Amino acid sequence: MRVLVAGDGAVARSTVTALLEAGHAVRLLSPQATETARLWPRGVEPWPADLGRTRALEGVADGCEAVLQTGAVREPWSRPLGHPGAPLGVLAETRIDVRGTGRLIAAAERARAERFVLLSSLRHEGSASADGHAMRKAEAAARAFRGVSVVLRAGLVYAPGEGSIAALARMVRTLPAVPLVDGGRRVVQPLWHEDLGRALARAATVPEAAGRVLHVAGPETATVADVVDRLCALVGRRPARVPVPGVLATLGAEAAVILGVPLPATVAALAELDGDDVLPASVANALASVLDVTPTPLAAGLRKLLAEAPEQTLARPGLAIVRRRFWADIEGAVREPRALRDHFRGHARDILRLEDGPPPERMLKKGTLIAARVALRGLVTLRIADVGPDAVTAVAVDGDPVAAIVTFRFLAIDRKVRVEIEVDAQATSPADGVLLGIVGGVLGDLDWRGVVERLVAASGGRAPSGVEQDSRTLDEDEAARVRERAERLRVSRLRSHAPARTARAHASRAARASRQETA
Repeated sequence: MRVLVAGDGAVARSTVTALLEAGHAVRLLSPQATETARLWPRGVEPWPADLGRTRALEGVADGCEAVLQTGAVREPWSRPLGHPGAPLGVLAETRIDVRGTGRLIAAAERARAERFVLLSSLRHEGSASADGHAMRKAEAAARAFRGVSVVLRAGLVYAPGEGSIAALARMVRTLPAVPLVDGGRRVVQPLWHEDLGRALARAATVPEAAGRVLHVAGPETATVADVVDRLCALVGRRPARVPVPGVLATLGAEAAVILGVPLPATVAALAELDGDDVLPASVANALASVLDVTPTPLAAGLRKLLAEAPEQTLARPGLAIVRRRFWADIEGAVREPRALRDHFRGHARDILRLEDGPPPERMLKKGTLIAARVALRGLVTLRIADVGPDAVTAVAVDGDPVAAIVTFRFLAIDRKVRVEIEVDAQATSPADGVLLGIVGGVLGDLDWRGVVERLVAASGGRAPSGVEQDSRTLDEDEAARVRERAERLRVSRLRSHAPARTARAHASRAARASRQETA
């Protein structure tokens, strides 16, 4: 069957992946649908449009048996209607997209879709706030759908780079102190985004979900302070805790949204932790009992959260990209370039003088996280994004003070071995831009010259000219090529999580199995 998925972000992507794994075709509706659809090799038809533009929705649900609205609940830092950059159709006094949901329901009814699924929020159930009232309006509209409706009320969802728990992980990893709303006493029941994606895919297709309001949450409860303790144990850091009154966090975030004041996502996300977010004892968790989804344990989910933190993007307008190069030409090397590359991969912790990284003798590979300390800012984490025949490439991850691509090259040039480190870095804010100049580049405490010197020693040869270096600001054409490279690395990582088999392959397998059973 073909399913229309409306929304963006981690939950929408996980839902698309789950549908493809189940053998369905997907049409993706979001302003960034064309770019997002590239994350899957096949099976996803992009429909780039905003729910606030009625004409752009004409025919959007045609040929779809089911429609899923995953984007009714906006992030806490979404801007109100009328503010520059605001998503169309969001009421000024609420973050719930009631109008957009209504337009999507109308499109589904015109196309005679059989089922409409609304992702709702456990947090807003019974709430007297404007968001609570708006969420109930959206639910009422979904239940009035002329076909079969399903409302899925989800608890606190966590995903790499998105939401309050990701914000806590970012701060635990990079800051000297972590603010805890109400001292971290609030109780949560975190739901891993991939589990929610599978639940939504099942809600769109299985008869057990038809016509029901279902509640889903994670498999265990924990206080926010306990979540921070677990993150600290995984990261190996113990930042200080700073209690923040919940009322101040909530009022500050709401005032910023209403006034259109830009609010850092990390700060705004913490406002979502101002109250308990758990299933009542009288309400069954439909995740496993109805939707047959095996939940991800919190410990495993937190490990994934840290390991899959998204890259810092090299795409901020008005902030220059600075390239720094450090290199040495080695004569009489015992190790050839590829052997030297492998030595580097196996001894990265010592060569780079890392605070965190793989144990001795364990090779760096794609996805490995390594961490070093930056002057004045704490830890910066890099993920190994690519390992090629003559190079190892790493990228800075979410929460770092700079966005960067670091390339370690091992080259044969004129009977010499060249070792080269190239760092393309862009500050994530004007303040960090000043810091970038003061500390001499990304990972300022990491002595790049010393790294090259240690690689020269490991080669068994000598570098008569010593370590050479240069630094310059890239022009716009060069910066564009760096941004394109960063995007290719990002898409490559996300594609690695796409289902191995396409919807067509699943359908073909199912058909063959059916024929065999008949025979």
